[in-house]
Amino acid sequence: MADKVIREPEEYDADDTMPFIYEEDEWAGQFRRANVEQEQEGNEEVEASSGEVARKEVILQTLNQSEGGTITLVEERVAQPEQGDPMEDLLQENNSKNEFCKAISPERDRDRKRGAIVNSLNMRFKISLEKEPKHIDVVCCVGWNNTEEVYSCGDDHVLKRWNLVTNETVKVADLPQELYPTDLHWFPRAQVVGKKQGLDLLLITSADGKFHLINRNGRIEKSVDAHKGAVLTGRWSFDGAGLLTAGEDGQVKIWSRSGMLRSTIIQSDTPIYSAAWGPDSNQVLHTLGKNLVIKHLAPNSKPNRWKAHDGLILKVAWNPSNNLIVSGGEDCRYKVWDTYGRQLFNSIAHDYPITALSWSPGGDLFAVGSFNTLRLCDRVGWSYSLEKPNTGSIFNIAWSSDGTQVAGACGNGHVIFAHIIERRLEWKNYEASMTSRKSISVRDVSNEAREQLEFPDRVIKLALGYNHLVVVTPSQCHVYSTRNWNTPGIFNLREGSVSMVLLAER
Repeated sequence: MADKVIREPEEYDADDTMPFIYEEDEWAGQFRRANVEQEQEGNEEVEASSGEVARKEVILQTLNQSEGGTITLVEERVAQPEQGDPMEDLLQENNSKNEFCKAISPERDRDRKRGAIVNSLNMRFKISLEKEPKHIDVVCCVGWNNTEEVYSCGDDHVLKRWNLVTNETVKVADLPQELYPTDLHWFPRAQVVGKKQGLDLLLITSADGKFHLINRNGRIEKSVDAHKGAVLTGRWSFDGAGLLTAGEDGQVKIWSRSGMLRSTIIQSDTPIYSAAWGPDSNQVLHTLGKNLVIKHLAPNSKPNRWKAHDGLILKVAWNPSNNLIVSGGEDCRYKVWDTYGRQLFNSIAHDYPITALSWSPGGDLFAVGSFNTLRLCDRVGWSYSLEKPNTGSIFNIAWSSDGTQVAGACGNGHVIFAHIIERRLEWKNYEASMTSRKSISVRDVSNEAREQLEFPDRVIKLALGYNHLVVVTPSQCHVYSTRNWNTPGIFNLREGSVSMVLLAER
């Protein structure tokens, strides 16, 4: 027999918002909201077959806010099974859940002390997909030139530009017929403020062993013979001083911005399918079969190597903001690591290999792509949403610089776009949630009063606290008072993307 013991918060007023718990959906990886009263009624003793019984205890931790409702976190503990118990595999996943709860509790507590609680468990991708594909063959790679413009190329030898404001798709250039692209990366624009050199320069690697530097009009500025066999990945460094390439010949090379070879840092007998720069551009992470390797660029430095997957590793990504690594491969799992090779998260096995991974610029989210699969995850690895678009394999994922939308290169000729909606903030008795790219719904839970706020451009950042709601769009910042939602203070923003909004008391 199995039972679940629920301890209610010590202080709970029936007039306040009913506390809730979150449970993970085993199949979809999403979270659903469940009322505590329903849990009490529905969690009597449940019949279970012999050997599949484990005692579960759910502990509700209450964070009380002054003049506000109650926010409740849940931690689930499961007793360890006896040796040979068939529940052992399931309990390993539950143990990971406990570690996740411990990890997020300090962050939630810090938010509570600031006066605002971030509640994004319903956050998800909203998918946009054309009825007919614009490419006539496999799309191999995509990249954002700015927050409204995406470039794509594939095996049809065509470079296309997608404008998300006008919804127009135009052919930029016909690439040479021998050029089969494998990766695409725009020069980091933030590093060339006030400089013309390098601006709007596109790096494309190809299966013929070359990499190409192409301007935004599609003209090839330079082509370099880089590897024997296909160049499988190419990445600009974060500071824009150089680029790396990795290839089928098992080598990783560092090049100057103009395409001159600086050094060959890795030579192996195993093809290197993916590589990434470290946060300070002084380290390189690369795959090596089932292993991950971090190589310091300093001479005579010892690489850090560890076995990461049970199958061939296809993709890696290293975020400069949180210094975390995510990897995915043919074992159909994605995993999160720190730089010492310690595993922080191991996903359940998917139906197909993981073919695309990408961190958001802020490091709070990452996206995972597979066959007909697009998943949105938080930095710890837990899934916010799972989408099943008709895309074939997603070979490449790229985030916009503001971290609000992604583009994906699809095996059936489509380019998929997805933007984040239902991001929700809570402060005292107010709740603000994004209902679409250009609208926010505000609710006062004390009297159920609602306000619908519409904006001329898409919302990229929002913050709620201290009786104010701050909403940032690409061109403006709107400041609302909780006393008057009709007349916000508005000021224009200069060039540059807003990366953080932090509120404080006067």
